[in-house]
Amino acid sequence: MKKYFSISIFVFMVVFLIGAESFSAFLKFDSKKWSAYTSFGYLYDNNISLNPTTNRRDTALTHQQGNAFVAQVKPTYATPLKDWGMMSISNSFFTQWHWDAYQRRYDVWEYALTPKLTTSSMLWGKEISWTLPFTYAAIFSGVQRSARIPQIYNTYDFSPSVTYAHSAKCDTTLNANIGYQESKNGEGSLRDRDGSNYNIGFNQGFRLGVKNVDMDWNTGYHYDRLNTKGSQFDEQSHRYHLKTAFPFFFKTSMGLGAEFIAKRYLQHTRSFREHGQNYDISFVKVCPNSIGTSLNTRLTKWTARPSNINYNQVTVLANMFYTF
Repeated sequence: MKKYFSISIFVFMVVFLIGAESFSAFLKFDSKKWSAYTSFGYLYDNNISLNPTTNRRDTALTHQQGNAFVAQVKPTYATPLKDWGMMSISNSFFTQWHWDAYQRRYDVWEYALTPKLTTSSMLWGKEISWTLPFTYAAIFSGVQRSARIPQIYNTYDFSPSVTYAHSAKCDTTLNANIGYQESKNGEGSLRDRDGSNYNIGFNQGFRLGVKNVDMDWNTGYHYDRLNTKGSQFDEQSHRYHLKTAFPFFFKTSMGLGAEFIAKRYLQHTRSFREHGQNYDISFVKVCPNSIGTSLNTRLTKWTARPSNINYNQVTVLANMFYTF
């Protein structure tokens, strides 16, 4: 069965990534000294059978549809650091609250603190941008009916990246992550879930013009490695992605993305493997006065050998956002 360590923040990651990633091209948190990004919206999930409070899937809720309220507040303070570059500190508060009382076990609440240094230099007449963020996050999930939401993890991640701008239409980014996850929930043998993780990869970005329409493309590869305490939790993944974004009708931007994942649980006695596919479609409309709306859809298809946890999942997030 799918192990707890990898699925415990799955619901949170799906909602946060397909929602927040679409906004990154439009919002610059470091553009002024004080800023705040706020968003709220509606989440539909056609298969919420991944239970973050146990070490296996909840078969009683297989393919049950879920409806949730999603909100985020992210205040940021940014200031120049003499000749070093820009220093910023962000606080993020994220919540996912299901409407059905029985589905509250899938609620998610996260607090994150991220100090980040951004600087640049020149190489062969081209600009190199360096980003050095460190993030601490506390993740809570799994309230059942009137029960108190238990904490799942404390996470610590250092995620350096460097981008080399070949031209105004082409750049290459090398990025890495070194992290540690401290499990805060579990009983008996499930307590041994603490572990370290790291990933390394690259992204190649380029802009193509088709009939006077600029399309921003991004492709890349990442290798993920997870080492945990306890048995049969270690895993490694190979991820490949291709994304594009371009103007759409009514001054709206459209994004398309595909990701392919090959995952293997290294210590599993039956050489357990999984293969995932994520397909994303997003529409983002930015209005005057920093107000915007978005619609994000993700189709997830997972297959496994042995094939006991194959499933499809459709997630739709309709969001409104505002920056102060």
